Amino acid sequence: MAVPNLNASTTTVNGKMTVTALTTSSQNIVSVGGGEVRSVRVRAMFVTNRTAITQSATLNLVRGGVTYPMVFEASVIRNSIYNIASLDDALYLEPGDTIAAAAGAASAITLFISYEDCF
Repeated sequence: MAVPNLNASTTTVNGKMTVTALTTSSQNIVSVGGGEVRSVRVRAMFVTNRTAITQSATLNLVRGGVTYPMVFEASVIRNSIYNIASLDDALYLEPGDTIAAAAGAASAITLFISYEDCF
């Protein structure tokens, strides 16, 4: 499907937030279906480590069946936040795209993604 022209054709923008405790297996976090006429604008993306030791986090963009690492085994210091994207970054998901994520240890890392669903 075609990607909507955000300036001309967008009539609805819904602000959303997802919070996910990551596991050691990659899991899909935010997806845009291949047949949808919408895009997702990521406004902020960060992980927190709520343990007393450094943990790792991996985030991938899956596009057209190909996995592209956005952050690969990033070390997240104990009891801290690791910023991946902020309002100054332009991250858009097109139809068929997915953000997938995993952690080095189950339930040690929490992923927060604030995004806009644009129709």
